[in-house]
Amino acid sequence: ISRSKRGGNPAPIHQRMGQIYLDLKSDKEAELSFKRCIDMASDQGIRQRCEEGIADVALLRGNPNASISQLDNVQRSYPIDSVSIA
Repeated sequence: ISRSKRGGNPAPIHQRMGQIYLDLKSDKEAELSFKRCIDMASDQGIRQRCEEGIADVALLRGNPNASISQLDNVQRSYPIDSVSIA
């Protein structure tokens, strides 16, 4: 997927592909898609969802401690705005 041919950011596509691979229990492909998303994302929300996807990959691999650690990193990187929750 090329930015110049499509004129947009392919990060959301990689985020969606990562979710599909998770549903298929394909951890390596999911992780690769989420990492590509993180590298390409210009939108903070998409990047956050892809970083959360990395936590889901760790959980799929049977490593809940790595999943929790990744989610802790996400929480530190993307603090919740109390105004936006309301």
